[in-house]
Order: sequence, then structure tokens, then C-alpha cells
Amino acid sequence: MNKEAQEIYEKAQSRSDLDRAIKKYEEALAVFEKARSERGKAVALNDIGAVYKNLGQYSKALEYYEKSLPIWQKIGDVKGEGVTLNNIGAVYKNLGQYSKALEYYEKSLPISRKIGDVAGEGRTLGNIGSVYAQQGKFSDAIKFTEQYLAIKKKIGVPTKGTIDLIANYHLD
Repeated sequence: MNKEAQEIYEKAQSRSDLDRAIKKYEEALAVFEKARSERGKAVALNDIGAVYKNLGQYSKALEYYEKSLPIWQKIGDVKGEGVTLNNIGAVYKNLGQYSKALEYYEKSLPISRKIGDVAGEGRTLGNIGSVYAQQGKFSDAIKFTEQYLAIKKKIGVPTKGTIDLIANYHLD
């Protein structure tokens, strides 16, 4: 991916930094289109979608994610497809459209499991748990978040935040 755009995005402190990141990703997209790199196009579209999501411009984020999804499917990049499905689910979650969010997360989850993307599986389980919590379905939230916790322990990443979430779900 466009290294300069990625660095700007990661260090973004302001709206203007994020606008610069979008411009750089769009430049990368143009290069990939010219080179006829379908994978590069899908990555750039997904990256632009991520910036729009972080800006809270959810319709623009969906527009870019939905452009990248069929490319991943066409080129048979199952991991890219799963990540994009998860990203679309996150946008719907942020919009409060929980049934749509779950629909996309539930499409992403079997892909992560199929390809052995344990970290991706964990993130998706955590996202599903979060949606259930936002709906007030705390027993479901606990069930999915406990699965996420088990994966975090398995892959050796910090678990305190997830343990705190589960405790809060029990309290709720």
C-alpha cells in the first residue's frame, strides 16, 4: 500500500491530516487502476473506506467498502473479503443498524475460521458481542466476548480490557 498515505493516516491528529491521507490513498488507487492491479485497487478502496469511517462519514465509508468487496471476491482473496465484511459490519454498528451489522459479522466469521485467521476471528467475535451489548442482550454479549477472550489468551495479547467488558456486561 501507499506507505506515505499509511504514515499520514496512522499519525493523523486532525481532519486535514485525514483529508491528506484520503488524497494519498486516491493517488494510490489511480496507480493501481492504471496498472490493472485488482488487489491493489481493493486495498486502496478499503483504506479510503477506513479513513471515511474514522471521520464519521459512514455513507462514504460504505461506498468504498462496497466497491472493494466484489473485487476481493472476484480475485478469490478470502481474507480481504472477510476483513471487508467485518469493516462493513462496523459501519452498520456505528450507524445503530445492529441487524445489518450482525449480518455482515456473521458472514465474516466463518471466513476467518476457514482460513485460520485466529486474530480476525477474535475481532469478529468481539464485534458481535459489542452489538449484542448495545442491544441490551447481555447474555449473548457475554457468550461472544468470552470466546473473544479465549482467543486473545491463545494468541498472547493483553486481555484486561476484554475481562473488564465481560464484567460490565454481567453488571448490566
